[in-house]
Amino acid sequence: MKILIICHEFPPIGGGAANAAFYIASYLRNKQHEVTVITSRFKRVNQAEYDFNIIYLPVLRKHIDRTSPLELISFALSGIFYSLFNIRKSRYDICLAMHGIPSGWVAFVIRKIFGISYIVSLRGGDVPGFLPQEYDRLHKKVKILTKLYWKNAKSIIANSEGLKELADITANTLDKKVKIVSNGVDCQAFKPDYSLRDNQSIRIIYAGRITLQKGLEGFIKAVKQAKDKIKNNFNIKIIGNGYLKAYLEKISFELCGKGIITFSDWMDKKSLIMEYKKAHIFILPSFYEGMSNSLLEAMACGCMVIASDIPGNRELVKRYENGVLFNPSDSLNLEEVLMNVLNSGPGTIEDMGKKSRIIAERFDWDRVTDLYLEEFYA
Repeated sequence: MKILIICHEFPPIGGGAANAAFYIASYLRNKQHEVTVITSRFKRVNQAEYDFNIIYLPVLRKHIDRTSPLELISFALSGIFYSLFNIRKSRYDICLAMHGIPSGWVAFVIRKIFGISYIVSLRGGDVPGFLPQEYDRLHKKVKILTKLYWKNAKSIIANSEGLKELADITANTLDKKVKIVSNGVDCQAFKPDYSLRDNQSIRIIYAGRITLQKGLEGFIKAVKQAKDKIKNNFNIKIIGNGYLKAYLEKISFELCGKGIITFSDWMDKKSLIMEYKKAHIFILPSFYEGMSNSLLEAMACGCMVIASDIPGNRELVKRYENGVLFNPSDSLNLEEVLMNVLNSGPGTIEDMGKKSRIIAERFDWDRVTDLYLEEFYA
């Protein structure tokens, strides 16, 4: 099967959609399908070589970790221009639009001009109502485009039950059904090594974008309130980039002092895996998530989880089995959770982490890719 994947982000730029696009493309190629990825060219990173075809389009993107509405439009225009002159001769069987905005716009044009069916994989910010304080203005401006590319899609896929419920609000007005194909994780690359952990100090890790959506300011404030009530040694590492990073570094020092919370820029896959393996706990205090790639990766590496009680997290975190959920709007609840978990000691935490690994194995990318293939052939 000849498969075209469109995604405005691709490692090392971007976040969850980029990560998913890479793994889906890789596993499809491993299953002997012919895969082409269309993505953004970013001048500050080297263009890697893969065993599938990848086309880098010129765009206006300025940052490795985030993009603006204008930059999304630039990708759509660049993708449409490229498609007009190159798609017909390639004779693709199906197109997968990863992150409907802007990939769905390009896929819609390809469908109308060349008759190639497309599937939309919704990731979060491309769904009306997701993180409204950041995305509502954009969704209002592109409302007509959203209806067009949703209505003309062969199928619409959400990566979690919670995201499906939100997407259904729009889909029901178009007489469309939203299906679920979850996020995945590479369980061969991401796996535990408990010998790397320092059990003299419990390590908490966060990895991802450092934005308002992720709820890290509330987490830092809860650490400040809880730290003197925790008997065990602990340390926290926040890995990633984003517009709030400098501010959070400042308040973490002011509130918690030196040494408890450290920050690191985003790192390559090999280094990130090592950080997961050294950690006891993964923290995800987000206000909104589809299904977090980083959460799945940390679970596959045997981390216990402390996460906000939101739909995307509930599907992965089983309360007091592999982690604890807290109310993201209640800082006292998070403070209490931190005290209880960190005072329980490394043994209890490790037992929960082992259950995280068992749950993560159900989401291996090989299984997830097979579900996408079922949709392609349907």
